[in-house]
Amino acid sequence: MARILSAIAVCFLLALPMAGQGTLAHIAVGGGWQTTLTLMNLSVTAASAQINLYSDTGAPLVVSASGQTGTNSQFTVSIPPKGSASLVFNTSSSTSSGGWINVTSLNGALLRGQGTFGYAAFNWLGVVPLTPSGSNVSCIIPLPPAQTNTITLPFDETSGTVFGLALANISSTSQSISIEFDDQNNVVLATDTLTMASLNHQSFTLDQKYPAVKNQQGVLRITAAYQSVSAVAFTDPNGSLNGNFSTVLPTIQ
Repeated sequence: MARILSAIAVCFLLALPMAGQGTLAHIAVGGGWQTTLTLMNLSVTAASAQINLYSDTGAPLVVSASGQTGTNSQFTVSIPPKGSASLVFNTSSSTSSGGWINVTSLNGALLRGQGTFGYAAFNWLGVVPLTPSGSNVSCIIPLPPAQTNTITLPFDETSGTVFGLALANISSTSQSISIEFDDQNNVVLATDTLTMASLNHQSFTLDQKYPAVKNQQGVLRITAAYQSVSAVAFTDPNGSLNGNFSTVLPTIQ
C-alpha cells in the first residue's frame, strides 16, 4: 500500500503529551517511493523536533534520511526561529514499505508542517498537512471531528475508480475502529470492526478488503475512540493507485 498514494486527504488525531505536534498516517519508502517531512517553527526560539517512524506492526521503521548519518527509525532535527527544516525518507530497497510518522517538539516550540509523497516512475508528488496536537484546527478529513467520534465521507468505486484508506492507531492501547459503507440510498453495503494493537498501521483499497463496495458509491462512516487514530484517504480515477492523478477527498460533517 506504500505504492498507492495517488490522491490524498488526511487527518491527524492525537492522544499524546503536550509536546506532541502531529502525525502523518502513512509513509511510503522504497520501490520508487520517498516521503519528505517538512516542519516549520512558529516560535521565536529555536526548535528541536523528534521524528519517530513506525511500521505496520508498530515496530520501528528503519529508513535513511537526508542530512542524517546511517539508517534509523528516530531522528532529531533543529529548526531555526521562524525557520523550517526538511527530512527526505527513503530506502535502497526495491520493495515499497509503509507505516506512519509521529512528530514531537522536545523543547515546547510550536511546529507546523506537511508530508510530501513522491513516486519517481511517474514524476508524481502529493502533499498532505501535518495538523498539530490538541488544537481545533480542521484537517481535510478529521477522524473523528472535534465534537464527535464519527467522520462521514463519500466514496466512489464506479468507472474504474479505486479508493484507499490508511489508518494508524497512535495510542498506547488497542483500539476498535468501526466502519460502515452505505450506498446512495443509505442501504448498508458492508460493515466491519478493525481491531488495531498499539501503534499499528493498516492500509488497503476498498475493493480488495470489502468486495461489496466495488462498483458502488455512497458514504463511508468511520467511528473510533476520540484522539486515538490518524488516517489518510485517497482515490485514483485511473484505477491503479500508482499513477500520476491526484484528487483530494471532501469532508462531510
